[in-house]
Amino acid sequence: MANVKISQLPSATTPLGGTEVLPIVQGTTTKKVTVNELRSTAVTAVTGTAPVVSSGGTTPAISMAAATSSVNGYLTSTDWTTFNNKGSGSVTGVTATSPVVSSGGAAPVISMPAATSSVNGYLTSADWTTFNAKQPAGSYLTSGGPLGTPSSGTATNLTGLPLTTGVTGILPVANGGNGTATPSLVAGTNVTISGSWPNQTINSTGGGSGTVTSVATGTGLTGGPITTSGTVSLANTAVTAGTYTAANITVDAQGRITAAANGSGGGGGTVTSVAATVPSFLSVTGSPITTAGTLAITYSGTALPIANGGTGQTTAAAAITALTGSQTAGQYLRSDGTNAALATIQAADVPTLNQNTTGTAANITASSNSTLTTLSALSLPGSQVSGNISGNAANVTGVVAFANGGTSQTTAAAAITALTGAQTSAYYLRSNGTNATLSAISAADLTGVVAFANGGTGETTRQAAMDALAGAVTSGQYLRGNGTDVIMAAIQAADVPTLNQNTTGTAANVTGTVAVANGGTGVTTSTGSGNNVLSTSPTLVTPILGTPTSGTLSNCTVDGTNSVGYLNIPQNSQSAAYTLVAADAGKHIFHPSTDANARTFTIPANSSVAYPIGTAITFVNMTSQVVTIAITSDTLTLSSAGTSGSRSLAQYGSATALKIGATQWLISGSGLT
Repeated sequence: MANVKISQLPSATTPLGGTEVLPIVQGTTTKKVTVNELRSTAVTAVTGTAPVVSSGGTTPAISMAAATSSVNGYLTSTDWTTFNNKGSGSVTGVTATSPVVSSGGAAPVISMPAATSSVNGYLTSADWTTFNAKQPAGSYLTSGGPLGTPSSGTATNLTGLPLTTGVTGILPVANGGNGTATPSLVAGTNVTISGSWPNQTINSTGGGSGTVTSVATGTGLTGGPITTSGTVSLANTAVTAGTYTAANITVDAQGRITAAANGSGGGGGTVTSVAATVPSFLSVTGSPITTAGTLAITYSGTALPIANGGTGQTTAAAAITALTGSQTAGQYLRSDGTNAALATIQAADVPTLNQNTTGTAANITASSNSTLTTLSALSLPGSQVSGNISGNAANVTGVVAFANGGTSQTTAAAAITALTGAQTSAYYLRSNGTNATLSAISAADLTGVVAFANGGTGETTRQAAMDALAGAVTSGQYLRGNGTDVIMAAIQAADVPTLNQNTTGTAANVTGTVAVANGGTGVTTSTGSGNNVLSTSPTLVTPILGTPTSGTLSNCTVDGTNSVGYLNIPQNSQSAAYTLVAADAGKHIFHPSTDANARTFTIPANSSVAYPIGTAITFVNMTSQVVTIAITSDTLTLSSAGTSGSRSLAQYGSATALKIGATQWLISGSGLT
């Protein structure tokens, strides 16, 4: 074949049969291939990966959806405009949260310190090497070594576990404890509590009859017996305060550590099994451990026995009963100098009061008038005396409280004030049939009439009172002041002012027109013009209204046709779908930035709201969501484009709709499509 350019070759007949031969360059060698051979490697199907979509086959339709908040796709020109109108800026300052540190500003230096025992930061290579060389995580026991303080687990077959030092946490009431680490003591009658736990003081301000004469101290306590006042202290043991390693300790029956020494830490060898045994009020799981595991000790629900420092009971009442032992009616908890046990009151424990007893006593109770007959120098708080006391009143000191039939006061005036209660000025002591209390005088309690001499009228009716106060009543007379008193008298000529124009008789005899200066109107008929307008619906001729301080002008026009408008464009803010009303004429409908939702503002049909031709209403949108400006049934035409229908107003857009016909509006503005 002669050297001919491909462009100079004649066109082949299509479609191709498949046996046609084509030259190709394969590697560096020119070879031939048939059309059928090429077809065997041709594309037979095209698929798409989202957001690209393919209809498939050899002639697919390739498409892509418009991107939305939930669909990946292409960016529409509308969204491009919206995104392009959004704000922009640059970084002006960078701060950091510990352990990251920033020097601040637009070009900060970001750093982080190395971590230490007190500083958060990055792990140094030296610390990494140290930590990496540590023993892997797990449970390890050395033969005879101390267990330490496990964070959790159950111990079985353990002995020598003292409750005072070996058990932590709070023992519930159901297990014989009190259920709290900081008991909340409640004050009762004649008992006050001061201070805060554990340094609280219980004070008695009174109490029942009887006197505690001795308080003994048990084993491990010092300071007893106390017969008047003293301090109970915990006796020291031979143990020196300090920290012991793998301690060997001795605990006495009172739970005190009486001996302590550092242990050896145990010998060598391998522990093959660890089990835990606990008292009945505890339960253990995970025992025994032969390789690795966790011993978990929990409360079993059984109350802590008395022998273990508990009460063996689950309620406060049962605990007291268990601690006090065998119960007998009429017995009290009494100390015999060694122990406290229930016993009857001993006569020797009750002090005898002589008739000449001096000093103070908490309570004295007399069963009859003859029990206490003479008190010579006995000083008692009034609240502590019950029963009857006879004798010489001169020997009684102090005041008797209300509860004991006294007044709690030392003077008559103070006693009356205390007995009558809260004081109010002008109140009197009045009985309501049950009690006497201070109250205002009740009109129902007053009878009769108050005489003149007592500031009254001496009468029971208003007319009679007026007649009585006026004195002798004569027809045609009036109450008149004579400079000293007010009495009934005839009108004095000198008291009547002189009328100008010598007016006499009735108003029918008055002639002429009374001027404004003389209290008249200056006119003789109703009029709608002039300075004095008297008609109900007058027609004002070129009136001057002045500057009113308040009020509303209605039905007023500028030129006899067009209504008076606003000097500004008042705002009507709407954060929901809104249909305009007649009062929106001349205003702007405002969509605030605080309402990030798409809204529709609708212009009503002329048949619903007949805005005058020339009415202008402005729409403003401050959010990223589109505001749709719709119209009910009339025509809304976009200025310049000439298209009609609802319009979309973008963020920061402003558009004004002008009514140009009975059912026609023209709208234009920025950000409007």
